[in-house]
Amino acid sequence: MINIQKNQNEPHLLSQHKSTPDPTYDNGPSGMIPEILESLIAEQCSLCCYCQQRITIDSASVEHKLSRSKHPDKALDYRNMAGVCSCTEGLKKKRQYCDDFKQDKDFTFDLSNIEELIQYEPKTGVIKSENPELNRQLNEVLNLNQEYLRTERTAIYNAMEQFVKSNAKKADFKGIINKNIKKWESAIDGKKIAFCGVMLYFLRKRYNRMK
Repeated sequence: MINIQKNQNEPHLLSQHKSTPDPTYDNGPSGMIPEILESLIAEQCSLCCYCQQRITIDSASVEHKLSRSKHPDKALDYRNMAGVCSCTEGLKKKRQYCDDFKQDKDFTFDLSNIEELIQYEPKTGVIKSENPELNRQLNEVLNLNQEYLRTERTAIYNAMEQFVKSNAKKADFKGIINKNIKKWESAIDGKKIAFCGVMLYFLRKRYNRMK
């Protein structure tokens, strides 16, 4: 997971629709949901809000962190929306993750400062938190420790380990680490690299040990 800063202004059609009589998420104008999704993808730098895989307008959907079924008053609240992948739609439940697994459950944590609450185990790829409720939601609401995701995170850790080893004896080793942290923090053409939050977690830990 990476921090997501919401746009200050909600999409135009959503704002317009909210001023009509009895507006709902499902009875908005035809272009409203695509416009919302485009805005979410842009502010998330083309990454799924939960698993960090790459998303596009054709491979993503609008996620309501607090579900529409339980919180109808939040259905048109742009602050409650995020862009999410649809990677596991149609698969068996235990293989699903993100919104496909979540269904009408609630994710209650603020994504604007989520990174400081998240940890990754290096050799297993497990995502976890010292916050018991967040740790529960990572597993029971989002299933973010599904096997495929753990495998991808482990591969990233191994790549970061190899990168560190290959540069450890260089005179500007600390500068090299910092340069790559800045690189993975940045977006190129509005897009960040998939699973960049995992890379940043391990590189920041290594950098902080060098102070």
